[in-house]
Amino acid sequence: MAPFAAITQLVMELIIVWIGLAGNLYIMAIYVLEFRKNRTLHPSEIIMTCLASSNTFNEISQLVWFLVYLFSLCRHFGDDIYKVLDFLAVFLSAINYWFTAWLSFFYCVKIVKSKWKLFMRLKQSSSSWVAPVITGTALGCCTISFFIVFYIQIPTNTTNGETEPCKDYYIISSDYIIYSAFYSLLGCFLPLALMAVSSSVIVAFLCKHAKRMRKTTSGASTPQSGTHTAVAKTIFGLIVLYTSCVVSVLAADHVSILIESDVLIVLAYASSIYSAGSSIILTIGTVKLRRSIRRNCCLKPSKQRNEVQ
Repeated sequence: MAPFAAITQLVMELIIVWIGLAGNLYIMAIYVLEFRKNRTLHPSEIIMTCLASSNTFNEISQLVWFLVYLFSLCRHFGDDIYKVLDFLAVFLSAINYWFTAWLSFFYCVKIVKSKWKLFMRLKQSSSSWVAPVITGTALGCCTISFFIVFYIQIPTNTTNGETEPCKDYYIISSDYIIYSAFYSLLGCFLPLALMAVSSSVIVAFLCKHAKRMRKTTSGASTPQSGTHTAVAKTIFGLIVLYTSCVVSVLAADHVSILIESDVLIVLAYASSIYSAGSSIILTIGTVKLRRSIRRNCCLKPSKQRNEVQ
């Protein structure tokens, strides 16, 4: 790869990583301070903190992968560097998607009112099942992601220098295709299905709730309904971002077969964009995070004016 093209792609990744680190570290800082103050966090805040943490690690690992891949640093580290980085990439991507899905499901359980016994039990015991779900998700994603290391091998010799060893390190076989389909199902499409179902149930409930409110209060809205609408918008934004990233990866995978483009670069960009974009959507859509930004922005100018006076 030409040095100028490599540097351009690295600069683009640096911009995405900077945005992602700023957003996710901000979310982590707010909830860590909240925990130190109250010694407890709401279940949704625990999920968002875990999501922001995995997003942060994902941004860092993707940046390191870009450096190794673009500048052929695998010549110095061998297969092991790719095995570590690609395991982290598939693990953190899967766990990010599942954390987003569980956040959508949690909001669905808390917002929607249903007489279904299982639904009511989940609503009443939400603080007790969130931690085991997070732990189980992490272990499950780690298990399905570990097998990626068996399909990584840097070629020892290339024909007439046609293939760069650091750019073509996957062993494409029937086993790999089966594993890829299995990982896509468990790590990508099942979280999307859970998000889609949860958001659909929330939207349907909010529509019925809005009709009920218009009949009983002559169209006046309540703070609670406004909060629920904001949550629905946040979940919808996350689904749109997630779907866009998945579609771009699938499209790149198809195009790479036709024109031999570099699909690994597209995969890395999609993962980094999701980590950055989800932090922005959560910050804008979460009342506590949004108010904290406004509070900090308003306090700084007032302090500066007081110092001048």
